[in-house]
Amino acid sequence: MTVRPPNHFENKDKPVVSTTLNIGVIIGTIIFPLVGLLMGFSYYRKDHPDAKKAGKIWMILGGIMVALNIYFLMSMRQSGTGPLQ
Repeated sequence: MTVRPPNHFENKDKPVVSTTLNIGVIIGTIIFPLVGLLMGFSYYRKDHPDAKKAGKIWMILGGIMVALNIYFLMSMRQSGTGPLQ
């Protein structure tokens, strides 16, 4: 009786990043930009090209959301309506 090593390539049809995960991280990044930065960094470090692509997109979106948050906070501060008066 021989023991076969596990074949990690049996699920060729299963994507590395599912559509549900992708949408969930994008929504989470819009609400909390740190989610996109952290998830993007962790997925960008993986070897699979689809994981790298998703990680890059999430990091870029997280950076854009951080910049937008800073912009809106600064504009609210200048107008006198923001929390940082």
